[in-house]
This record gives sequence, C-alpha cells and structure tokens, in this order.
Amino acid sequence: MSKKYLQTNDIGIPSVKVLFGNQLLKYIKAAKLNRSLFADYINKPDTQVGKITRGEISVGIENAEEIALYFGVHYYQMGNPDYDVPTFEQMPKALRDYVAEQKQKKVQAKQAQTAKEEKLMKELLASTFLRKPKTAEEIAEKLSSKIILKPSRVKALLRQKGLKELVKVVPGGEGRYVLRGE
Repeated sequence: MSKKYLQTNDIGIPSVKVLFGNQLLKYIKAAKLNRSLFADYINKPDTQVGKITRGEISVGIENAEEIALYFGVHYYQMGNPDYDVPTFEQMPKALRDYVAEQKQKKVQAKQAQTAKEEKLMKELLASTFLRKPKTAEEIAEKLSSKIILKPSRVKALLRQKGLKELVKVVPGGEGRYVLRGE
C-alpha cells in the first residue's frame, strides 16, 4: 500500500496533506499538465511538487492559496474534494497559454528530431552501406554514433515517402533492406 494512504489521523481520516495532494493531482490533470510541467509553470522544484502531491509535506495556507490561484480558484475550493475541478477552458488564460506553448514546443522538438533522423538516413543511403542487404538492427547500429534509433524506428523511416523509393526489402522474411538497383 502506498505510503500516502497510511497518513491518517486518529480516527482514520486521511490527513490534510494527503487530501490536498490528491486535489492538486486532479487540478494538474484537468490543466492537461504533468507534475513536472506544473512545477516549471509555478517555478518550484519538481521534487517539491512531487512531495506535495504524495502528501509528504504540508504546503501551508499561503502556498495553498498561491497554488490555487494558478488554477483560478480559492484555496478552500481547491482543498475541497466536493468542489468541482474547473474544466481546462475555465482555467486562467495564462495557464491555458502555457499549456499551448508546451504542446507547441513538443511538436517542434518532434519535428526537429524527425528531420534529423531523415537527414542522417539519407546520408547513409547515399553511402555504399546498403549496397549489400542489412537488417534494421544493423542500420541502427551504423547510425548509433550520430543518433540512437530503435530498429522499429529505422523501419518506419524507411517506409516514409522520399526514403521508401530509395530502398527495397529483400525477400526472405529477415527484413533486410538494400538500395534499389543493387
């Protein structure tokens, strides 16, 4: 059993720390964030927010008020499990903007990663490496000094438009790839 559920008072009611931590997790989820991104948003260490959500530390009334205001509610509303958690659309614009910004950063990072993978794959295909059939594992190993790719990602890249026209799968069930025309 989790340590936080053992933190009860003399009559078996969960402690205020545990209840507030559970409430905070609900609000973080409703805000479409994870704990780490919320910690970044409120400029607190992730470890501190983790301790709060697990009910390991008390936040104090001023910190409870500060945290609640990030979600656009009063501390006594946030701490009340019977009070409805606001929907994402009801949360403050600054929080919604932050979530949108983080989502955009994630998309941009993924696009940059994909562009890097495609560039390195094209460089490899321009070399003599695939003149003889190679498995996705061998291709991933060859690229490992520049980028770490799982064999499944190598296969996905080689199925993409622009790359799939350059290689063919060698019949035989081993999933070997070779340059077209070789």
